Amino acid sequence: MKLKGKLMTLVTAMVLLVTVTTTMPTYADDADNVKTDRPQHCLSLIRIKDSTILDNQRIIFETVGNKYYLNQLSHPCPGLSEQKAFMYRTSLDQLCDLDIITVLDDYGFGFQPGSSCGLGVFEPISKQQIEGLKASLEANR
Repeated sequence: MKLKGKLMTLVTAMVLLVTVTTTMPTYADDADNVKTDRPQHCLSLIRIKDSTILDNQRIIFETVGNKYYLNQLSHPCPGLSEQKAFMYRTSLDQLCDLDIITVLDDYGFGFQPGSSCGLGVFEPISKQQIEGLKASLEANR
């Protein structure tokens, strides 16, 4: 009886593991799939050329090949503005929607870490749409 109970527990655990792994997003696939116009979960770090902060909740990432991605953070990030900088740490070779950015505050004697905020998905965006967002921000100032 004890062996049968342990076997059932093992089978149940394996079924749960297979269920969890098959329902999780495949981030490596998204990072390599840069030719699509669908949202990306991750961007390869070596493909990111530049980033532009639009406001406290939106960042534009430019990648190799002049592709642009809008990342809308899930919540406004205190201290994040177009005059600021931010940093991130990742153990992968990708920046993903599960990663955290940290605002860098310049107090004149170097940068100090400020607020930390979670990234959202990377939505493809055209240069014309970026210009429209920037114009809208300027008009609302």
